[in-house]
Amino acid sequence: DILGQFFTKDGDLVNTEICNRVIAVPIEKFRSGRKKVVIAVAGGMSKLDAIVGTLNGGFVDVIVTDEGVAKHLTIEKGGEVIGRKDSLVYVAGSGNRIEGEA
Repeated sequence: DILGQFFTKDGDLVNTEICNRVIAVPIEKFRSGRKKVVIAVAGGMSKLDAIVGTLNGGFVDVIVTDEGVAKHLTIEKGGEVIGRKDSLVYVAGSGNRIEGEA
C-alpha cells in the first residue's frame, strides 16, 4: 500500500472498505503526468510484490532498494526494469543505477 491505498502487483488499484476512510493524498496523484519526481524507498524480498506493483502502476519515478530486490526486478524482465521505460532503480549503498526500458 501507499498512504493506506492498496494496489495489485500489476499496479491496479484495489477498492476496499478502508479506502473510503483513509484521509490521504489520492494515490492517482502519483501516477504519470505529474510535474514532480516521486522517490520511494523500500527493500527486502518481503516487499517485492509491493515494489513491483508500485513500478507497474506508475506511482513512482525512482525506487531506492537493496541489491537482492534490484536483481529480481531486472531478472524478471530479462535484464530490463519492471515498470515504465523511464523508471529508475537505485541500489542503496552501491551507487549503481538501473534504467528502465520499455
